[in-house]
Amino acid sequence: CLVLSAWNRWRWRLTTRQAMRPRQRSRRPSFESLRHLPREGRALLAGAVCLARSAVTQYAVNPTSVIEERVVIAMVGLPARGKSYLSKSIVRYLNFVGCPARLFNAGSRRRDAGLAGSGAAFFDAANEDAAAQREEIAMDTLEELLRWLKFLPSNSLTALSALEQNQEQAGEQCRRGCVCGVFDATNTTVLRRQKVRERCAREWPPVRLIFVESICTDPKLLLRNYMLKASNEDYKGSAPEAALQDFLARVRNYEAVYQTITDAEGPEEEEDETFHRLEGDRRISSTVDDLSPRGDGEAAEPLPP
Repeated sequence: CLVLSAWNRWRWRLTTRQAMRPRQRSRRPSFESLRHLPREGRALLAGAVCLARSAVTQYAVNPTSVIEERVVIAMVGLPARGKSYLSKSIVRYLNFVGCPARLFNAGSRRRDAGLAGSGAAFFDAANEDAAAQREEIAMDTLEELLRWLKFLPSNSLTALSALEQNQEQAGEQCRRGCVCGVFDATNTTVLRRQKVRERCAREWPPVRLIFVESICTDPKLLLRNYMLKASNEDYKGSAPEAALQDFLARVRNYEAVYQTITDAEGPEEEEDETFHRLEGDRRISSTVDDLSPRGDGEAAEPLPP
C-alpha cells in the first residue's frame, strides 16, 4: 500500500507538472523525475523494483563458500506412509533456499522399466526373482542419484569425460556448494540400508547419508493414502475395490519383512550418517555426529507446524 501510494503521488505530481507545461510533455516518465518524490517514497519504489527483478530470477543464491556438502537423504518406511510427500517437500524447500535438490523415486524407475501394473505377488519376499529385480532397480536408482550429485554444478559431457580421466581432480572441482539428492524407496530392511550405506561410503567426493523414516499408524489417514495409491499407474484400468485389495496385500508383504531403524544399526565410528524417524506429529532424531540420540523413554521433540 505504501509503494502504491508513493507511486500514485508521484504520478499525480508528474501529471500536474505536464499539464502546466505542455511543451515539456513526455510519453514516458524518466527516472530523473523520481527526485520529486519524498525520500521515503524513493526508498519504497526502489524496494519494489528490486522485488520485481528478483521475481524473474532464482528465489535464493547459494554461496559456495558458505556450505560445501553433498547430501543423500534415503527415505525409509512402508508404502503409503508419506515418504514421497515428504521427499517432494524437502526438494521444494531446498530448491527454494538455493540448494539444488532432486527426487529419485524407485517406483517410478520400476514403472519406466516396463513393470507398471505389477501385482502384490511381485512384492512378496518369497518371490526370489521379483525380489532380485526390485533390489536391482533400487540400487540403480541410487546410482543415478550419486551420479547426479557428482557432476553438479557442471553437467556437461566435458565434465563427465574429465571425471573419468582424473576422478580426484575433477571431484575436487565439482565439490562446490551444497547439493542434495532424495532416494525415495521403501528401504525397509537392515540389509537394504546396509547396502545403501556401503555404496555411499565408497563415493567420491564424499557424501553425507541421512535416513528419514516415516511411520504412520492412524487408520483413517492410512485408508485415505491407500485409496490414493490404488489410483496410480500400477492400477490403471483396474476396478477401485480390486486395486485397493491388491495394494493392501502389497503392504502386508512389506510388513512381513519390515525392520525399523534402531540406534544399533549404524556404527559409532561413522561420522557422515544421520537418521530421523517421523512418527505422526513427533520426531525422533539420532546421529553419530553432533546430535545427541533421543530414545530410551525420553520424550520426542514435537514437529514444528
